[in-house]
Amino acid sequence: MNVADLATLLAFFGCPAVAGLVAARQAGWFTILFVVLGLAVGFAAAVGVHKLAYRLLEACLHPVRGLSGMALLFGYMLVPVMAAFGAMVVTGWSTAWLVRHAL
Repeated sequence: MNVADLATLLAFFGCPAVAGLVAARQAGWFTILFVVLGLAVGFAAAVGVHKLAYRLLEACLHPVRGLSGMALLFGYMLVPVMAAFGAMVVTGWSTAWLVRHAL
């Protein structure tokens, strides 16, 4: 498994997990609704992270020299994982906001 696939799976499974954990404290039986919505958000985030990661990987494969090649490789290893964690944080915050204001 490469970093691109790891970040994709992290976004896909992480968003519903975070939504369920955040909603479980206050939403009660509505938690399953937030998990299903988190799955939809996780799918969208996973598609975006997947495209971003493979574009960075494709940019790394072109022959570049010196620091630019190392910067691209470092970006490939770091940016998709950070995007997946960002999607999870945004999902958690939006779930908490929805639970407080909608229920």
